[in-house]
Amino acid sequence: MTYCSLRKQWYTAVFLGICLFHSVCALVTITNLSDFQVLQRTTPATADFAVAGVCNNVIGSHIQVRIVDQITGAVVQGFNWVGVDTAISALNWKGMVRKLPVGGEYALQVRQIHNGTIVENGATTISHVLVGDLWGAAGQSNMQGCGRLDLGDPPLDQVHVITADKGWAKAVEPISGWGRGPTFPFALSLYTETKIPIGLVYYAKGATSMDYWQKDSLGFFYWTSVIQAAGGKLKGVIWYQGESNSTEIKKALRYKKMTQTFMADIRNYVKNDSLPWILAQIATMFDGNNYDSGTMVVREAQREIGIEDRFAQAITTIDLKRGDPYHFDTPQYQVIGRRFAEAALTMVYGIKSPMGPRFQNAFFLDTGRTTLFVSCTEASGRMVFTSGANWLFAVHNQTMLYPTASSTYGKASIIAHFDQPLSSDAVLGFGYGQNPVECALTDSSGIPLQPFYNQSIATQGDTSQAIIPDNNKKANIVGPGLQAMEIRILENPFGLYAIALLSFPPVKNSSARLSLFSIGGIPVLNIPLIPGQNRCTISKRFLPAGCYVVRVTDGNACGAKKLFWRFGSRT
Repeated sequence: MTYCSLRKQWYTAVFLGICLFHSVCALVTITNLSDFQVLQRTTPATADFAVAGVCNNVIGSHIQVRIVDQITGAVVQGFNWVGVDTAISALNWKGMVRKLPVGGEYALQVRQIHNGTIVENGATTISHVLVGDLWGAAGQSNMQGCGRLDLGDPPLDQVHVITADKGWAKAVEPISGWGRGPTFPFALSLYTETKIPIGLVYYAKGATSMDYWQKDSLGFFYWTSVIQAAGGKLKGVIWYQGESNSTEIKKALRYKKMTQTFMADIRNYVKNDSLPWILAQIATMFDGNNYDSGTMVVREAQREIGIEDRFAQAITTIDLKRGDPYHFDTPQYQVIGRRFAEAALTMVYGIKSPMGPRFQNAFFLDTGRTTLFVSCTEASGRMVFTSGANWLFAVHNQTMLYPTASSTYGKASIIAHFDQPLSSDAVLGFGYGQNPVECALTDSSGIPLQPFYNQSIATQGDTSQAIIPDNNKKANIVGPGLQAMEIRILENPFGLYAIALLSFPPVKNSSARLSLFSIGGIPVLNIPLIPGQNRCTISKRFLPAGCYVVRVTDGNACGAKKLFWRFGSRT
């Protein structure tokens, strides 16, 4: 073979090699992002995020990015082939894109530049990208959902989901492959209210107890794998799990500690000790008449977590009728999703939304121990009592005692009457019975009083948060044009008979009076005061034990205080 022939073959081989190289690496691409991915915003209005991929090994070259709004087709302002902070090593590149506005869907394009010349011009490599908030959604079968597919809401371009088996995609029911659940209604409600795109970081598996979700178990492994694939960050978590721990008391009693440990481990994984966490309190089972059932224990644990953890909240589901002993249908899942969203709006987005009334405390209003004052928080408007429900309040270690009458006043309190005296060791619970048809006690938003379990009943309490009904005009505390006067109620200073010492600024008018009203607004006492007087004692000789409003009027000055006592007690 001649020298010319050998040289020709060598050039041909080199040419073919170059062609083969370019055929493999013909396009600069992004490899760390996926179609339909949602990027967690890093400021209220923008996101900074890492980009990485493959490219040609051209020394001194860099990467440019162009981002197109797929809704309008226009290039996003400030992102028309802009350079990124690029580091190129061999055939790999990485960099940062900064301040991409919240919204989307976006298409990301990349190209490689060297000395002002395009080395490789990439096609659209990543599409349907959103910038918004990533919400973890996990639990057992009620997070999977068992609702009918012929009901519910259509998909939305601004709500995407990542799952363990499918990666990122547009959120389309059934997300779990089973039936409609609460996850998509939650995201839809959240987006509708905030206009911030939502990415659901989803993993749920039916019939799983808290053992399955502990740090060294499969549930934790699978879900954290999804979290990592989504970028390792979460805005918050919605969590529906607990039925599997309610079937045995032994499991139920372990539930609270295991759930708290799991929450702490997830927060540690995403490096956010204050990660918001919203739990769904499990609903009443078909066998819910058993007072000591694990259902009540698990629900109480969920309620307590929502109180004790300042970054957690529990939502209520007890009023929602089940389709079987454990699961709901689509309309009920939509309500649960909205309640998840309302909690998120209140906790995370600063948009006050109805949460439903929550138990605060309870104490007796009478020495016969038949009338309870139950104080609530978070109530919207006034409490609403509906007769005919198949469950209400109940007392431990006695026959189920339902109120013979129940009246409400103000927006955060209820008086419950029992048909026989309660024992001194009685504890109060709410939310007993079987699959509910209606909820007997709600606030004006229609959300029921959250179930609670084994709460002690005090012999006295503070009714200062109660609001007298509007129709009890005689108990209106301060009217138009009156100056507020401070009243103090001191501890019993005089022993046997004097049970309250009321102090107030020295009165100036001979017409000044101290008046007492029942909590229902009925006048009880009317005591004249003399100029200069600044205190008055109230004795049990003249006043029965109970709950009262005390009012002092002195010309244009008026003050009032609510108080409760029983014989021999301190105010």
